[in-house]
Amino acid sequence: MNFFLTIWNTFEKEQENRLLLFLHWRPMKKAIVTYLPLF
Repeated sequence: MNFFLTIWNTFEKEQENRLLLFLHWRPMKKAIVTYLPLF
């Protein structure tokens, strides 16, 4: 049971990180597309 909880916590964290990465990636991608022609 404890083992399962550990796996579940790890999985939940991984999902959270992926969500944060996704939320940060979209504005970043937009910024790259916007500012790249300037260089």
